[in-house]
Amino acid sequence: MKTGRAAGGLLALCAAAAGCARPGGARIEPGSGSATDVPRTSVTLERTACYGRCPVYTVRLSGDGTVAFHGERFTATSGDATGAVPREWVAALVREMNTAGYWSLGESYAAGSAACPNSPTDLPSEIITLTAGGRSKRVEHYRACSGAPASIAAMAARIDQIAGTEKWIGPR
Repeated sequence: MKTGRAAGGLLALCAAAAGCARPGGARIEPGSGSATDVPRTSVTLERTACYGRCPVYTVRLSGDGTVAFHGERFTATSGDATGAVPREWVAALVREMNTAGYWSLGESYAAGSAACPNSPTDLPSEIITLTAGGRSKRVEHYRACSGAPASIAAMAARIDQIAGTEKWIGPR
């Protein structure tokens, strides 16, 4: 995968923040602002199947801090579960995604797409949808796509970290 300034910027933002901490991860500064339109702000991560035991699930963070999880396969929690995080964490995540260039990404880094014409077909995909500031965008990323920016995988990992999905997925 490509490594780039956007991915490094996202990770640097994560490492530099101080304040509220997500267990095992970077800290987010409290009072760092809220999403511009909290009821309409959301970040969704979908992880798809592979030819093995990859966890298949969807997690959605809402601007008010609500976390909704739906486990489909190979997760400790099957079906729906909910949780909550400080809404400042969601606002900080949206800012990190903006800084990392989310809105300038292509919509598809899927196997067989222009960015990934010759990718193997045994890995999962991650689909990130960001709705904020009156805009919505969905980006699909096949994990074996060598033409995809590394920032997509970094964003997906950050969403999992903020949402705390490890409690629903179980040990890997």
